[in-house]
Amino acid sequence: MQGDQKKFSAAARQRAVKYLERQLPKIRDSYELAITAYALAVTGSAETDLAFGKLTQVRFGFVLNCPLLSEDNRRVFSNH
Repeated sequence: MQGDQKKFSAAARQRAVKYLERQLPKIRDSYELAITAYALAVTGSAETDLAFGKLTQVRFGFVLNCPLLSEDNRRVFSNH
């Protein structure tokens, strides 16, 4: 992409990230939370660790081994 198209694309991405960051506290569904956490991680959002931290509270039932996670948020999710 070049010129105006590149600028528009970057601005749209920033708006999307800000939207996800604002919605993060409201998300309760585990699937929505997982998608949002991944999107924030891929974009390098400062809210990535918060999103993955919320996932630990949801307690999935799988091992989350994402290289985008900080060491503090690499956890085993279980149904215990």
